[in-house]
Amino acid sequence: MKYFIITLFLFSTLIGKSQSSLLVNDKLPIDSLLENKDENLIISRVIEVEGLKKDELKNKIKNWGSTKFVNLKEVLVSETDDQLVMNYIDKSYYVKSGKYSVTVDWYIRLVIQFKDGKIKCSYFDDGNAFIPSSQYSASLSRGTYKLKTYFKEEDGVLNSTKMTTNGLLAIKESVMLNMKSLNDYVLKKEPTSKEW
Repeated sequence: MKYFIITLFLFSTLIGKSQSSLLVNDKLPIDSLLENKDENLIISRVIEVEGLKKDELKNKIKNWGSTKFVNLKEVLVSETDDQLVMNYIDKSYYVKSGKYSVTVDWYIRLVIQFKDGKIKCSYFDDGNAFIPSSQYSASLSRGTYKLKTYFKEEDGVLNSTKMTTNGLLAIKESVMLNMKSLNDYVLKKEPTSKEW
Protein backbone atom coordinates (compact mmCIF):
# COMPACT_ATOMS: atom_id res chain seq x y z
CA MET A 1 0.00 0.00 0.00
CA LYS A 2 2.83 2.37 0.90
CA TYR A 3 4.50 1.66 -2.48
CA PHE A 4 1.21 2.42 -4.28
CA ILE A 5 0.79 5.78 -2.51
CA ILE A 6 4.39 6.80 -3.22
CA THR A 7 4.02 5.82 -6.90
CA LEU A 8 0.72 7.73 -7.15
CA PHE A 9 2.32 10.82 -5.56
CA LEU A 10 5.32 10.72 -7.91
CA PHE A 11 3.11 10.22 -10.97
CA SER A 12 0.80 13.11 -10.02
CA THR A 13 3.84 15.33 -9.38
CA LEU A 14 5.22 14.51 -12.83
CA ILE A 15 1.88 15.25 -14.50
CA GLY A 16 1.60 18.54 -12.61
CA LYS A 17 5.09 19.53 -13.73
CA SER A 18 4.43 18.44 -17.31
CA GLN A 19 1.25 20.53 -17.38
CA SER A 20 2.96 23.62 -16.03
CA SER A 21 5.81 23.14 -18.50
CA LEU A 22 3.27 23.58 -21.31
CA LEU A 23 2.48 27.11 -20.10
CA VAL A 24 4.45 30.17 -21.17
CA ASN A 25 3.87 33.18 -18.90
CA ASP A 26 0.77 31.41 -17.50
CA LYS A 27 -0.65 31.08 -21.02
CA LEU A 28 -1.03 27.96 -23.14
CA PRO A 29 0.36 28.42 -26.67
CA ILE A 30 -1.35 26.31 -29.32
CA ASP A 31 1.95 24.57 -30.14
CA SER A 32 2.01 23.19 -26.56
CA LEU A 33 -1.38 21.55 -27.11
CA LEU A 34 -1.23 20.45 -30.75
CA GLU A 35 1.78 18.95 -32.54
CA ASN A 36 0.21 19.92 -35.87
CA LYS A 37 -2.59 22.49 -35.69
CA ASP A 38 -3.47 22.16 -39.39
CA GLU A 39 -4.28 18.45 -38.92
CA ASN A 40 -5.63 18.87 -35.36
CA LEU A 41 -2.95 16.39 -34.22
CA ILE A 42 -2.60 16.38 -30.44
CA ILE A 43 0.24 13.87 -30.21
CA SER A 44 1.85 11.14 -32.28
CA ARG A 45 4.42 8.58 -31.12
CA VAL A 46 6.06 5.40 -32.37
CA ILE A 47 6.30 2.48 -29.97
CA GLU A 48 8.90 -0.15 -30.81
CA VAL A 49 8.21 -3.71 -29.68
CA GLU A 50 10.88 -6.26 -30.49
CA GLY A 51 9.86 -9.71 -31.63
CA LEU A 52 6.18 -9.07 -32.37
CA LYS A 53 4.73 -9.32 -35.86
CA LYS A 54 2.19 -6.88 -37.22
CA ASP A 55 -0.75 -9.26 -36.61
CA GLU A 56 0.32 -9.90 -33.01
CA LEU A 57 0.57 -6.16 -32.36
CA LYS A 58 -2.85 -5.58 -33.89
CA ASN A 59 -4.37 -8.27 -31.68
CA LYS A 60 -2.66 -6.78 -28.61
CA ILE A 61 -4.06 -3.32 -29.43
CA LYS A 62 -7.55 -4.76 -29.87
CA ASN A 63 -7.24 -6.43 -26.46
CA TRP A 64 -6.14 -3.12 -24.95
CA GLY A 65 -9.07 -1.32 -26.61
CA SER A 66 -11.53 -3.92 -25.32
CA THR A 67 -10.46 -3.31 -21.73
CA LYS A 68 -9.87 0.45 -22.02
CA PHE A 69 -13.18 1.27 -23.70
CA VAL A 70 -15.19 -1.74 -22.42
CA ASN A 71 -16.88 -2.23 -25.80
CA LEU A 72 -14.39 -2.07 -28.66
CA LYS A 73 -17.19 -2.27 -31.25
CA GLU A 74 -18.47 1.12 -30.08
CA VAL A 75 -15.19 2.94 -30.67
CA LEU A 76 -13.60 1.03 -33.57
CA VAL A 77 -14.61 2.90 -36.73
CA SER A 78 -12.15 1.45 -39.24
CA GLU A 79 -9.90 -1.58 -39.53
CA THR A 80 -7.44 -2.63 -42.23
CA ASP A 81 -4.46 -4.98 -42.19
CA ASP A 82 -2.14 -2.07 -41.33
CA GLN A 83 -4.33 0.26 -39.29
CA LEU A 84 -7.03 0.63 -36.64
CA VAL A 85 -9.01 3.82 -36.16
CA MET A 86 -10.87 4.43 -32.91
CA ASN A 87 -13.12 7.35 -32.12
CA TYR A 88 -13.91 7.86 -28.44
CA ILE A 89 -15.40 10.53 -26.22
CA ASP A 90 -13.13 12.19 -23.68
CA LYS A 91 -14.91 13.81 -20.73
CA SER A 92 -12.03 15.83 -19.28
CA TYR A 93 -12.41 19.13 -21.20
CA TYR A 94 -14.21 21.95 -19.42
CA VAL A 95 -14.75 25.68 -19.62
CA LYS A 96 -14.52 27.74 -16.44
CA SER A 97 -16.55 30.88 -15.96
CA GLY A 98 -16.16 32.48 -12.55
CA LYS A 99 -16.71 29.78 -9.96
CA TYR A 100 -18.65 27.54 -12.36
CA SER A 101 -17.27 24.88 -14.69
CA VAL A 102 -19.07 23.35 -17.66
CA THR A 103 -17.82 19.98 -18.91
CA VAL A 104 -17.91 19.45 -22.67
CA ASP A 105 -17.62 15.94 -24.09
CA TRP A 106 -14.95 15.84 -26.78
CA TYR A 107 -14.24 13.35 -29.56
CA ILE A 108 -10.70 12.04 -29.90
CA ARG A 109 -9.72 10.02 -32.99
CA LEU A 110 -6.94 7.52 -32.38
CA VAL A 111 -5.18 6.19 -35.47
CA ILE A 112 -2.88 3.22 -34.86
CA GLN A 113 -0.66 2.01 -37.72
CA PHE A 114 1.23 -1.30 -37.64
CA LYS A 115 4.53 -2.65 -38.94
CA ASP A 116 6.47 -5.65 -37.71
CA GLY A 117 8.03 -4.61 -34.39
CA LYS A 118 6.45 -1.16 -34.13
CA ILE A 119 3.24 0.81 -33.98
CA LYS A 120 2.51 4.48 -34.57
CA CYS A 121 -0.21 6.05 -32.40
CA SER A 122 -1.69 9.39 -33.44
CA TYR A 123 -4.33 11.21 -31.40
CA PHE A 124 -6.43 13.81 -33.23
CA ASP A 125 -8.93 16.40 -32.01
CA ASP A 126 -12.20 15.34 -33.65
CA GLY A 127 -14.36 18.12 -32.23
CA ASN A 128 -17.04 18.57 -29.63
CA ALA A 129 -19.78 16.00 -29.03
CA PHE A 130 -23.40 16.97 -29.64
CA ILE A 131 -24.64 19.42 -27.00
CA PRO A 132 -28.42 19.58 -26.54
CA SER A 133 -30.12 22.93 -26.15
CA SER A 134 -30.85 24.34 -22.73
CA GLN A 135 -32.65 27.37 -21.41
CA TYR A 136 -29.36 29.27 -21.77
CA SER A 137 -28.12 28.14 -25.18
CA ALA A 138 -29.05 26.55 -28.49
CA SER A 139 -27.96 23.01 -29.34
CA LEU A 140 -24.54 22.49 -30.85
CA SER A 141 -23.89 19.94 -33.60
CA ARG A 142 -21.13 17.37 -33.26
CA GLY A 143 -17.78 18.69 -34.47
CA THR A 144 -18.81 22.36 -34.54
CA TYR A 145 -15.73 23.34 -32.57
CA LYS A 146 -12.16 22.05 -32.50
CA LEU A 147 -9.76 22.71 -29.62
CA LYS A 148 -7.88 25.29 -31.70
CA THR A 149 -11.10 27.36 -31.72
CA TYR A 150 -10.31 28.35 -28.14
CA PHE A 151 -7.09 30.20 -28.97
CA LYS A 152 -6.67 33.91 -29.71
CA GLU A 153 -3.71 35.63 -31.27
CA GLU A 154 -1.60 37.77 -28.93
CA ASP A 155 1.64 39.30 -30.17
CA GLY A 156 1.79 36.86 -33.10
CA VAL A 157 1.23 33.77 -30.90
CA LEU A 158 -2.00 31.80 -30.56
CA ASN A 159 -2.71 31.44 -26.81
CA SER A 160 -5.66 29.79 -25.09
CA THR A 161 -8.34 31.95 -23.56
CA LYS A 162 -8.33 32.20 -19.77
CA MET A 163 -11.66 30.35 -19.47
CA THR A 164 -10.35 27.33 -21.41
CA THR A 165 -6.70 26.93 -20.33
CA ASN A 166 -7.30 24.45 -17.50
CA GLY A 167 -9.75 22.43 -19.59
CA LEU A 168 -7.28 22.26 -22.47
CA LEU A 169 -4.55 21.10 -20.07
CA ALA A 170 -6.96 18.47 -18.72
CA ILE A 171 -7.72 17.03 -22.17
CA LYS A 172 -4.00 16.99 -23.06
CA GLU A 173 -3.30 15.12 -19.80
CA SER A 174 -6.11 12.67 -20.53
CA VAL A 175 -4.72 11.91 -24.00
CA MET A 176 -1.22 11.48 -22.56
CA LEU A 177 -2.55 9.04 -19.93
CA ASN A 178 -4.41 7.14 -22.65
CA MET A 179 -1.19 6.87 -24.65
CA LYS A 180 0.74 5.75 -21.55
CA SER A 181 -1.89 3.06 -20.95
CA LEU A 182 -1.55 1.84 -24.54
CA ASN A 183 2.25 1.94 -24.36
CA ASP A 184 2.35 0.01 -21.08
CA TYR A 185 -0.06 -2.63 -22.38
CA VAL A 186 1.83 -3.16 -25.62
CA LEU A 187 5.20 -3.47 -23.85
CA LYS A 188 3.83 -5.79 -21.16
CA LYS A 189 4.97 -9.37 -21.53
CA GLU A 190 2.17 -11.92 -21.93
CA PRO A 191 1.90 -14.41 -19.06
CA THR A 192 3.09 -17.90 -19.87
CA SER A 193 0.80 -20.90 -19.43
CA LYS A 194 2.67 -21.73 -16.19
CA GLU A 195 1.79 -18.30 -14.73
CA TRP A 196 -1.89 -18.91 -15.34
